[in-house]
Amino acid sequence: MTEISVDSEVTTIQDTPPAKQYLNPYWSNKENRHLIVTIKFPNGKESMASIQDKDGTNPDMIAVLQQFTEEEIDENTQRGLDRRNTRIKQQAERREAQQSRAKQEALFAAKLSAFEIDAVKESKNTKLKRLIRKSKSIMEVQAYCSILLMQEIENAEEESN
Repeated sequence: MTEISVDSEVTTIQDTPPAKQYLNPYWSNKENRHLIVTIKFPNGKESMASIQDKDGTNPDMIAVLQQFTEEEIDENTQRGLDRRNTRIKQQAERREAQQSRAKQEALFAAKLSAFEIDAVKESKNTKLKRLIRKSKSIMEVQAYCSILLMQEIENAEEESN
């Protein structure tokens, strides 16, 4: 309460609590007059709210439109869409990088596995061993490894005869 003194009379005036504030409104659906807005209450708490007003009687919509012009709301909406699109693009790029990294790791693991095979490890065929090392896909590693193993089997058979 606030007391105001005027000519020896004391008048008591009650302070009115500050009204709720509307922050960052944007259109969810402009044609249907549907807004999303953050409402800050006098106690400091904030809450997201959905305000729909097809007939122009919703007091929250009226209050928002008194505080913000439709152009400002349009700008907020566009900034939000831009942020969302940027976030989606970044997520796609991150997902693509992770897939590429996983593919490279799998290729490296396939090459290691190929060289763990005794016949490949001990082979004197440097040309095929180089092709295995330089392979760009798991399929190439398997193909070159199969060729090398077949040649090693043939060589072993020729030596035994």
